[in-house]
Amino acid sequence: MSERDAYVQKLKAQIDEWNAELDKMEAQMEKASADAKQNLESQLEQLRSQREEAYKAMKELQQSNEGAWKDMQSRAEAAFNDMKDGMEKAWTRFKQ
Repeated sequence: MSERDAYVQKLKAQIDEWNAELDKMEAQMEKASADAKQNLESQLEQLRSQREEAYKAMKELQQSNEGAWKDMQSRAEAAFNDMKDGMEKAWTRFKQ
């Protein structure tokens, strides 16, 4: 397995983990009051958008050639860091 393929696998595993966490948040949201539910839905929508950006960056890396993927790695890392930060903030709000 190439270094690029291993990196893509790592990113894929992170996306799978986030998908599971988003499912948990959605389940918790269903138990929330109407006001809280509206706020949490907005937060989830933002996270879904960030997840899609991270997924797109991962796919671009996956489809790049061995020479170009390193150049694209910083974009993927930025997208994944944004998603990670968003998830941390969301869990803080969901736990309140």
